[in-house]
Amino acid sequence: MKPFVISKRTDSGSALMVVLMLIATMALMIGAVLMMTTGEARFMKRSMNRDMAIAYADGVVEDIFDQWRNAMSNGTNLTATQVKNGPTGAYLTGTSGLVSISTGSTSIHVPPANMSLSSWSLSAATPYGVALSSTSTPTLENGTNSSLLVRMYYIATATVTFPYGQVTVQRIFTKAGSNIFNNFLYSAQPVTEIDPGQSMYVNGTIYAGGDLYYANGDLTLEQDVSYTGSASVSLAPGNNEGAPSGAPTVPSTDPPHLGVSQNLIDAVTSEMDENFIGAGDYYDTGAYSGTNYITQDPNDKGYHELIETASGTMTDPLQIDSTGDSERLANNADYSIFVDGNNNVTIYKGASATPMTYASNPTEYNAIMGAITTNTAFYDGRVGDTVRAVNVDVGAITTAYSSGKILDNNTFEGVKANDGLLLYVEDTSAVNATITSTSATVSGSAVTTNGYGYSITTSGTNGLHTTGTNASSSHVTSSFARGIRLVNGGSIPAGSTSGSNSNGGLTIASPNPVYIQGDLNTGSTLSGSYSSSGVTVNNQPSSNGSSAYPSGTSEPSWTSGTYVEQPVVIAADAVTILSNSWADSASGSALGSRNPSSTTVNAAIVAGNVPTEFVVSHFNVSTDYSGGVENFPRLLENWSGSTDLTIHGSFALLYNSRQAVQPWQPTGNYYNAPSRRWFFDSTLQNYNPPGFPAAYTYTRGQWSTH
Repeated sequence: MKPFVISKRTDSGSALMVVLMLIATMALMIGAVLMMTTGEARFMKRSMNRDMAIAYADGVVEDIFDQWRNAMSNGTNLTATQVKNGPTGAYLTGTSGLVSISTGSTSIHVPPANMSLSSWSLSAATPYGVALSSTSTPTLENGTNSSLLVRMYYIATATVTFPYGQVTVQRIFTKAGSNIFNNFLYSAQPVTEIDPGQSMYVNGTIYAGGDLYYANGDLTLEQDVSYTGSASVSLAPGNNEGAPSGAPTVPSTDPPHLGVSQNLIDAVTSEMDENFIGAGDYYDTGAYSGTNYITQDPNDKGYHELIETASGTMTDPLQIDSTGDSERLANNADYSIFVDGNNNVTIYKGASATPMTYASNPTEYNAIMGAITTNTAFYDGRVGDTVRAVNVDVGAITTAYSSGKILDNNTFEGVKANDGLLLYVEDTSAVNATITSTSATVSGSAVTTNGYGYSITTSGTNGLHTTGTNASSSHVTSSFARGIRLVNGGSIPAGSTSGSNSNGGLTIASPNPVYIQGDLNTGSTLSGSYSSSGVTVNNQPSSNGSSAYPSGTSEPSWTSGTYVEQPVVIAADAVTILSNSWADSASGSALGSRNPSSTTVNAAIVAGNVPTEFVVSHFNVSTDYSGGVENFPRLLENWSGSTDLTIHGSFALLYNSRQAVQPWQPTGNYYNAPSRRWFFDSTLQNYNPPGFPAAYTYTRGQWSTH
């Protein structure tokens, strides 16, 4: 029998089959991997192309935004109706050429390789982000009672085609109005302090663009309070006036809270607001060294520039556009009045660089001269000097405006502003303080005044009033202090349906300290001739009554009779309120002889202060304190809790004082505190005072793709 033999051919055949199967499997796997890799490569390439297309489209939309913002903000591009209601998309992108996109070889929008800009558009929109037709204006949105705060929306799109796909990028643009007098208090100072020693009720919103320190049980804040830094119920660092008594009263459902930054004017905020300036306070000679561009530009010293004239040929951050529109009140004035060291008066009308004379403009010239009294004098206990004051008779100005003898003649954005009367008044003999790292001194030119007791006479044919010395008074020297004083201010210019002065309102702006004597914008009247001994105030509003405020929430009338309150702003280096009972003849006497009577001021106040930090570093005084918001309007009389100071308006604390730099002193020195009753005048939201056009913000939302 033959033995069993395993065939080697069979074994080798089986092995070959296994190898072939393995090779086939590996080939399939390699093929699958290659196919997957190729697919992923294609997907990645398409994804990269899409990302590149989105980036390109977003760049186009960004350019559309820049052009849209320029078109909307430059008033010469749009009619008054378009400014109010918003232009259509067709107007912006059509024959006006205000918004255009080119993809030519010389354009900034040359598309990437293998891509093209298929289309782009700019349309008006609704507040809900729905695009309207090209011939539609935007649907306006207004969440307040103010026509100045309206919002309007636009939608921009850019569609880009790339290999194997297409993408559209869309973004919403918003134009929103912002009013400088949107709050009772707008503070641009890095530190805002409120610590009254007498009852103080604030019925209006407060915005502190920095840190807020508020204290004392005498303080009642009745509406919303926001800040952008931090807040503390305590004294600010450096304030050594003593521990506050009790805690302030705030709304239980709306305590002070962190808020968003609010834009003040159309100028670049970072150049004007100390909360945004990296170099620090413009008083800080260390931060503002000779190599710092901010001190090298005399036109760039913070918001104080609003009340100054432009200097030299350097860039002016308050210049809005190339047509000459500016945020400077001096540039927007209907009349500019300058008084030199010898009491010579020079008047300019509107933007004219030629002084006005009796020969050239007899009616206007006499009307303004007749409202001015030069060389009056009184003692300011805080300043520590006799103030040589230029008096402006507001009642005489009102009469002249109402009769058409002086005119609302300034322009803004190429057309007549029709915003009421703006007077810029400056005593050019005043000087700013000399600031070092450790001191602040004012050493101006001394002038001789006619004393605290004087008579007033009319000079020549031009109507200017001058003072003469009474027998009981001697000449007094004013070492450095100068001021502009407003008297007889019960009535403010109102608009008329006939003539050139269609709108009412008054702004008085000055780089000097301004003193408000007596009721302002209340309808009160005066009897007797104005002199150093004062006058009698008649027809006073209910807010001046002896029982005007039976409770903290009382709101008596702050106007008398049928008088209609007008929008008013006093903008100055510092503002001091003198009561209805003020008399220059008693100004240099002891505090007990300067007894005020209740007084009402219906106006917005734009001014500076002397911050606590500055007092600590620059003065050797026993009490280091700015005086707080409660002393933002300065006082010089023996007020008490039984006399009320009613203010119906708005405060804008924007800068450090540059002339009136003397620090606040505690009560009992040059003043005692009144019962402060302060209310926000909501009419300011709708009727900006002369020279204060609404500021606008232009923002773009998040982009989306589809």
